[in-house]
Amino acid sequence: MRCHVCNVEVGEGQRFCHECGESLTGVTDATEELKVLPDADSRVDGDDDLPPTQAIDELPGDEVPESPIGDLPDSQLDDPELPDTEAIPANELPDAPTSSDTEPDESVPAGRIGASLFDPATAPPDAEPDWSEPIPPLSDDIFATSTHSTESPGGDAVPAYESTTAIPVSEHGAPFDETTGQQPALFDAEAVAGGPLLDGELRPFKVRPTLVLAFLGMLAALMVSVADVTDIRTDRVVAGIDNQLSTLADVGSNLPLAGFIGAAIMLVGGLLHCFGLRWGAGLAGGAGLALTGWAALVIGHAEVPINGAERITRDPSTPGPFTLTVTRDLGYWLVVALAGIGLVVFALSLVSAGTGGRRGLDPWTAALGALAAVVIAAGPLITVEGANFDVNFGTDDLPFAFFAGRLVQLALVAGAGVVGFLLVRAYGLGLAAGGVSITLWLWLSSLLEIGDRPLGVAAGNLGSGSTKPHAVTTVGVTATLVMLVVAATIAIVQNSRSTT
Repeated sequence: MRCHVCNVEVGEGQRFCHECGESLTGVTDATEELKVLPDADSRVDGDDDLPPTQAIDELPGDEVPESPIGDLPDSQLDDPELPDTEAIPANELPDAPTSSDTEPDESVPAGRIGASLFDPATAPPDAEPDWSEPIPPLSDDIFATSTHSTESPGGDAVPAYESTTAIPVSEHGAPFDETTGQQPALFDAEAVAGGPLLDGELRPFKVRPTLVLAFLGMLAALMVSVADVTDIRTDRVVAGIDNQLSTLADVGSNLPLAGFIGAAIMLVGGLLHCFGLRWGAGLAGGAGLALTGWAALVIGHAEVPINGAERITRDPSTPGPFTLTVTRDLGYWLVVALAGIGLVVFALSLVSAGTGGRRGLDPWTAALGALAAVVIAAGPLITVEGANFDVNFGTDDLPFAFFAGRLVQLALVAGAGVVGFLLVRAYGLGLAAGGVSITLWLWLSSLLEIGDRPLGVAAGNLGSGSTKPHAVTTVGVTATLVMLVVAATIAIVQNSRSTT
């Protein structure tokens, strides 16, 4: 008797092969001799010529009939014409088929081998899986790894693979079960809470046109402080006409520094705008408007001596013929250029005039600030020493540019303050602060009489021979500064509370 796997000789009743370890259950067990059953359906055409054989009665059910060979006499069994054969026991048949759904040690009975191979109708049904063994419950730890084992020939449990360390699972798998605070809505995608001072978070530096133009404005302000503004010449001495070059300091002793202050604040605002700060953009825009008003005031005063020389020249009572030459020099056109740069910077700053997703400023503070800006503009329009109010709009002895320059400066100061405060946002505060920058210096220098011939806000009050500003102007400037500080403080406090 041999193993059906490795063909090693094994003993009867041996359960496992000592060579390969394969189970020998059903192979070494004693079995009965197989009885050959003839198949009645295997007849083919031409079998009628064969001699008749013994009829086989059909048996009901699965009963196996006895072999007809056993009924033959011994003389027929020893027929010399039949070839010698050797009976092969059923338990030594190689590769006995087994059912794929049964266990490896459950061999198909020998009496059913032929039927299972050749007659599907009589083949036994596939064995059902053994569901009698209960399914173990799932582990509480979904990440734990179970250990499977197989039975070795010696009976020891051999793990299929090594067990891993169990990972504990928290009661709540996600942190979203916990209650969190409400996130404030942001109306601007660029706004980031927790930024410095009045505005959003500092962004990476990005060069903006406001910075480039503000830098050019700074260069122009430095050049105009030393350049000639006008040049008036006659070919002979004429009473009332002075042959001289006029610089910006000759027009007003405090005007060169005023232009430099406005250009410097515009440059600082443009630099802050490059970091994404909205109040920096407003500061640059407000300083640009202040520079435009300052340029209008300078041009208006530069036209006064030119207008006087031309009026004397046209006067028929002036003795003798003479030639008048008037030159508006480089400084004059640099002032005009500064006015244009200021307007363009203001226009470019409007791209950051949004709220930035932040709460508006206190409306009462904004209303008081706007009112203070109006008071600043109203102060220089108050006439003194019996002068009529209409002298603010023109007289016969002064050119139109003089009055236009005063009005333009006052309108820009009031406009920057009113619009800036009423915007109730960071950009507006910067706009109001930049708009009052040059005005603050003109007011302070004229109040303290700094320089030989300082000019006040809009050249002061008409009809007065003093350079000191009117009391209303002083109240307006002071109130505006106070409201700027109060509004900035409230904005900073609101910003700090929104980030905590």
